[in-house]
Amino acid sequence: TTDERFPEDIVYEVDRILAKRVVNAPGRPRHDGTRRQITKYLIRWKGQSARDDCWVREEDCIGCDEAIKDFEERQGVPPASS
Repeated sequence: TTDERFPEDIVYEVDRILAKRVVNAPGRPRHDGTRRQITKYLIRWKGQSARDDCWVREEDCIGCDEAIKDFEERQGVPPASS
């Protein structure tokens, strides 16, 4: 599919999320020695093979709310409270 804002760019749809990992953000640690954490999801794209799976930062997973919810439910994670 294409995004009307970027007609030349191909936008892939998420088929499902396969895994989740939390990594330390690059750069220097905070003053207390800790690092900011970044959540990433391993995404399978609709119509694509496992060869095309890739890790995507949570903040870049625009429109992935339902896929993230489905993944968390499969993992037995209780739903986030509002």
